[in-house]
Amino acid sequence: MLEAIRIALAQYDREKGLRRKVLGDHPAIKAIRRLSPEDQNNPFKILQCFLQNPPKAGHASDVVRQALFSQVCWAAILTLRGADLLMQENFDVVARHADPEVVAWALRSLNDAQILIPENRDVVARHADPVAVASALLRLNDAHLLTPENREAVAGYANPGAVASALRALNDAHILTPENREVVAGHANPETVAWVLLFLKDAQILTPE
Repeated sequence: MLEAIRIALAQYDREKGLRRKVLGDHPAIKAIRRLSPEDQNNPFKILQCFLQNPPKAGHASDVVRQALFSQVCWAAILTLRGADLLMQENFDVVARHADPEVVAWALRSLNDAQILIPENRDVVARHADPVAVASALLRLNDAHLLTPENREAVAGYANPGAVASALRALNDAHILTPENREVVAGHANPETVAWVLLFLKDAQILTPE
């Protein structure tokens, strides 16, 4: 980050207008220059400088912002800010993901359901489909099944919604045991294997073997 800032600020110094050369740097740029090297290496600290001192579109200071934060990442930042969720831990998740705006909306959905806790945030951060896994967590929460074991079951699956549906079906039939959870979460078709387990239960032949 430090090298990116050095390059961006050097470009700013070359391109800033006469007014800024006479009156001084834009407030956001001044704030960045005042940061310690440690804080300059933290993108969230840099972000605060721009949010507290928004540059005008097209100005040299805005060019610096665009150089440090991609348009996609900036859209995600605004999504978090609009939900009052723009804090270091959420920013880190968004900034590191391949699809930052999708992650931002996933975090918002968890927050709306009052389940935006570190464990759930970590699941969203790790999953290739943040919205799908957030939706699965919401379904588990609605069924009062959002436990560490069930959370990990959906987190490790490409189609987390299918696992959540299967777990709910097993729970409704009172056969959501650790063994059955493992079978469902490890199968290519969790809903199908849940249906088989329910059939075996109804036939009274559901045994550990």
